[in-house]
Amino acid sequence: MPCEFTSSPKRVTNNSGTEIVAEEYQDVRDYRKTLVAASKVSKSATFETSRPFRPASIPFHKLDFDIFVELRQTHQTRQAALGLCNRSRVPRAVTNAQAARLRIESQMQSILRDEQRFEGEKGVGSGVERELRWRKAAKGGRDGIVDGESVPALAAGSEANAGAAAEKTAKENHTKRNKAFERALVLPRIREIIADARVTPFRPLLLEDFGLIFTASGKVCIGRLEAMVSKTAGSNGKHGAITETSFISAASYLSLQVYQHTTGSMFTHYSDSTSLLGTNQYAHLPPLHFLMVLPKNSVTVGSDGSLRLDDEHLRYFSFFKTQEAHFREARKASKATGKNKL
Repeated sequence: MPCEFTSSPKRVTNNSGTEIVAEEYQDVRDYRKTLVAASKVSKSATFETSRPFRPASIPFHKLDFDIFVELRQTHQTRQAALGLCNRSRVPRAVTNAQAARLRIESQMQSILRDEQRFEGEKGVGSGVERELRWRKAAKGGRDGIVDGESVPALAAGSEANAGAAAEKTAKENHTKRNKAFERALVLPRIREIIADARVTPFRPLLLEDFGLIFTASGKVCIGRLEAMVSKTAGSNGKHGAITETSFISAASYLSLQVYQHTTGSMFTHYSDSTSLLGTNQYAHLPPLHFLMVLPKNSVTVGSDGSLRLDDEHLRYFSFFKTQEAHFREARKASKATGKNKL
């Protein structure tokens, strides 16, 4: 049904319209004065500055773990709190017979230790001497001199055959390495440098060495060698940990900490992949990704964990940076199968 109005709408005269506009204008002015007054804050007021999502760089000597220790002690179980082996401070009673037996056992242990040391069954010393005893070179890269000493020759028999097979495999991998870079059309001048990654018998690759690498995505970075392994001969050969090699292709895999370029000659341990989490980036890569070993005096480690590369080797980095697309192609070529297999 159509709507019917019983009364006619009020008409707004000119005077009443002017009053309404004036009131609204006064309301706007009052509201504006209120906003201006609220925005004026005393100079003594302090504000908390915004912080980026990436954690701030805190020196290690200023880190305080007391709060974590307190939380652990508060929430640990009774077994965790009391299940410790502490030496009793109360001296126990020892009879004369037990004391005599302890003296005899101590003398026997002393004689056995002297005999083992005399026969060469136990190494003397610790620290550097112990580290040298545990060093092991890759079987395919044992030629030359390491730290002024000749690498020991392989024993006869099965170990000698394994060493010969590993050396043959290392040479085949080295040939594939060069073919991969050549097929990817890497510049000849760069191929001369990265052919052996400047790893030689006079400059072997050691743990904690720095080098120029390219990641799985093809990005050129600096890598710090944390661990490396070499594979024994055969398709089902095992990977064994090594500490050095004088032939880059003798290693099967390299474990590295990745440092990404930021600006100038600076490199950070927070890469794009892990910056949101505030953690370091590590990569487990084949030796194809290791382009060139860096001299120890070419890299300076900062107090915040960042790296500074000297001008000479920064030019190598910039030169390699122009070949990232070719390095990605070399990685694809090394994994090719069938007719395209290297």
